[in-house]
Amino acid sequence: MRCYTPDGEFPVVYAEKGIINADIIGKGEKFVLLGGEAYNCVTDVVRYQGPYLTEIKAKLDQNQIETALENDWLIVKGKASHGSLPERGINASLATLATYAELTTDSPIANFVKKHLYNDFNFSQIFSTIKDETGLLIVNNGIVEINAEKTRLTLNMRVPISYQLKDVEEPLTGELSNYHLQLTIIFWEKPIHVPIDSPMIKNIMRVYRDVIGDQDAKPVAIGGGTYAKAMPNCVAFGAEFDINESTMHAYNEYVKISDLQKMLEIYTKAIPLLTTK
Repeated sequence: MRCYTPDGEFPVVYAEKGIINADIIGKGEKFVLLGGEAYNCVTDVVRYQGPYLTEIKAKLDQNQIETALENDWLIVKGKASHGSLPERGINASLATLATYAELTTDSPIANFVKKHLYNDFNFSQIFSTIKDETGLLIVNNGIVEINAEKTRLTLNMRVPISYQLKDVEEPLTGELSNYHLQLTIIFWEKPIHVPIDSPMIKNIMRVYRDVIGDQDAKPVAIGGGTYAKAMPNCVAFGAEFDINESTMHAYNEYVKISDLQKMLEIYTKAIPLLTTK
């Protein structure tokens, strides 16, 4: 059986990084920080209550990160983005924690974030050698839950196809222990790799090139996780034509009618070729 899912981008996705969802766990802190909705979305809005509230607001304002005061809470507003593209967003959680760490060193999670996570989307000081044809390790924080009782900061990590769970889990666990923090793995989704010279990829690429007229188009590797991982011999085929203009996981997500028309022609012509050797 061969199949495709319109859950990625064109021309066709021949490789998908593995995905780790994990939690950084620690003891309670002197402040409260809450926000985020999902592992694979940049934390775009958080609420902070605690020491240095005025100073944190001033520093964030200086860095052109939107803030507001509501009663005794500081509201920090960043920008949402897909977890595989965290550099396109503004992470309100990490910005707040890194700013806290500029004012005091009494928070283990803030110190860790300032050194390893804020504006570093690859854990570059921990995993400088983890990369292959599918790129670097990509790291996103999606949810934060910190209060007097506990610390929880989520991680969504996109792992290059040449590496396994242990290659990330063991070094990260060791580094976190230096901050008296722990790592809990929530799940590990193995990577996908379908050879570029396989019949399925060749046939799909032929249809795409004929319909779009781009004979130089090549299969791509992505950090996103698609429904292709739900079954064997499946690849993500579209539906994004221009990933750089994508509105995935953002406010006012949309698709152009002209793009829908092109998709219909591509998919109609590609389906019969799934059984062709």
